[in-house]
Amino acid sequence: MRKKLFTLSLFALIFNQVSAQEKNISFEETEGYSTGYLVGQNTWESYGYITEGYANVSNNKYSDGNLSAQLIADPANEGNWGGIVYKLPEAKKFIISADVNMEELYGSDHDLLSIYDNTNGEYEYISGFYFDFLGDIIIGDETTSQSSGNWEPNTWYNLKADYDFNTRKIDLYLNNNHIRTVAIPSQIQKVTEVDFEFDNYSGFNVDNIKIVNLDHLSNNEVSINTISIYPNPTSDWLKVNSITNIKSLEIIDFNGNSILRKENTTEMNVKELSNGIYFIKVHTDKDSNTYKFIKR
Repeated sequence: MRKKLFTLSLFALIFNQVSAQEKNISFEETEGYSTGYLVGQNTWESYGYITEGYANVSNNKYSDGNLSAQLIADPANEGNWGGIVYKLPEAKKFIISADVNMEELYGSDHDLLSIYDNTNGEYEYISGFYFDFLGDIIIGDETTSQSSGNWEPNTWYNLKADYDFNTRKIDLYLNNNHIRTVAIPSQIQKVTEVDFEFDNYSGFNVDNIKIVNLDHLSNNEVSINTISIYPNPTSDWLKVNSITNIKSLEIIDFNGNSILRKENTTEMNVKELSNGIYFIKVHTDKDSNTYKFIKR
């Protein structure tokens, strides 16, 4: 499904300061959500064939906390596309991920973690994860896609997209496994929103959304502060070069948790880490800088 033009209000995201600027959305009361109609809560919008009562904050299933966003199929709109919409930051480098859970096979087609640019008043689809009604998972962009196995109903899947407008590439992950890299089209200079869409035959849930702005991280290959990390991606050892004395190295996971720290070293053994995206914080005599790396 590719979305037609709808008028939406613009809202700003406010990020919490962790290892990078990050926004976490698990639809919990502590985040300002309440059970019931999602649209209008914390800047969430809808488009297309989504009416009140069919996109809710619900406790029927969840992957994080006790609540999630639930989209319910509307029998009056079977075959008509609609979705929920969240505005994204204007960042040159960012990562966005979400957990999704589809209700049943042979129901809806789902276009999930769908990234759009609406800069010029026309929606341009950039990338997404297509879970079709037959059970196929198709990952890619507007012109190319790749089949990536099958999905099962009532099962949580983690979707992740790593955008870099400097290299003009998007790395797409399913359950922390790197599936493919796609190019950002030359006419696209930024992204404006993420959508979770379906065609109203059967429902799905969304939870545990994370949006991490990487613009404020040091470059992950050659630092402007004369620090470099290598190899990246890595499967076992991650090494750090610095012209200033390294006091400690700290590994931080995608949730912002410090999971490993060593003093007075220039390398870290990451062999036991699960595959995925991590950050390494390099503490020197002069300052501290954070870098993204990929464990494969």
